[in-house]
Amino acid sequence: MFRQGSQPRYYINTGLSSRVKRLNPSWNSFEQDRSKAFLLAMDTTEQDLVTQLNLRIKTVRPAYEMVKNAYDTRYTFHSSGEIFFLK
Repeated sequence: MFRQGSQPRYYINTGLSSRVKRLNPSWNSFEQDRSKAFLLAMDTTEQDLVTQLNLRIKTVRPAYEMVKNAYDTRYTFHSSGEIFFLK
């Protein structure tokens, strides 16, 4: 933790924007064609989006449905409704 106004001790640079930024050619690179980097950035972004959508569709949504179903039927498992059962 850090105090308000102070700088963090580290910087997380593995996010999507950082990964895309690293695809750009360096300032002193002989290859300055940014169109290749742009196409690679589009592919990287698409892969990230598809991965996140698959995670939500295949993992999070079914888990949500299981918990919701257990919550909705909690009174059939225990009369108080304070306890519910996850299969």
